[in-house]
Amino acid sequence: MMDEISKGMNWLTWTFFYRRLAKNPNYYGMAKATNDALNDKLSEVVETTVKDLAESGCCAIDEQGALMALNLGLIASYYNVQYSTIDIFGSSLKGTSTTKRGIVTVLCG
Repeated sequence: MMDEISKGMNWLTWTFFYRRLAKNPNYYGMAKATNDALNDKLSEVVETTVKDLAESGCCAIDEQGALMALNLGLIASYYNVQYSTIDIFGSSLKGTSTTKRGIVTVLCG
C-alpha cells in the first residue's frame, strides 16, 4: 500500500489543492507549511480517501497493498458520481433483484 500512497501523494503535488495547502496551511488545520507538515497532510488525505473508497465498495486492497477498482468504483468514475452517492446506490442494490426492473426500481425510488 505504501507505493499506492506515494503515487497518490505525488499526484496531489500537481493539484490546486497542494498549492492552496502550501499558501494557507491554517485553513487545513496545519500550523506551518513545512515539507514534513505538507507530506504528513498529503499522506493523511490519501490514506483517509483510500479507506473511504474501500468502505464504500469502490476499491479493494489486495494482499500486496495494491488498489483495485471494483464495479461501483468504475461506475462512479465513468459517470463522475461521488463515492458517497455510489455507496448509497450499492447499498440499495443489496437485497433487491438485479434484473432491469429491480435496478430501475432502485434508481426511481
